Amino acid sequence: MLWTGGWALLALAAAHVLVDRRGMPALGRSFGVNAIAAYAGSAVMVYAFAGLGWWEPIYTVGFAGWMTPRFGPYLPSLAFALAFVAFWWGVVRRMDRRGWYVRI
Repeated sequence: MLWTGGWALLALAAAHVLVDRRGMPALGRSFGVNAIAAYAGSAVMVYAFAGLGWWEPIYTVGFAGWMTPRFGPYLPSLAFALAFVAFWWGVVRRMDRRGWYVRI
């Protein structure tokens, strides 16, 4: 606990210095201000794609079909997850730029 807590404190301190003091853009801000939209939207997308039977073909054709023979079974899963998160980061980023916020 102390080890991971110490690393988390160092990461937080580095983020404070880079974002607050040096003025670098906060890349994760969009997820923070639209967390509900990202959570609910991604869940609805997963349920809809799974219900329509699109989830497996998207994964197979887009990632696993051509990546697995070259890189093994783990990289396609990672690439699919990163693409899913990047898609939702783009959605909440666009919402943030337009001033659209989902709040309770």
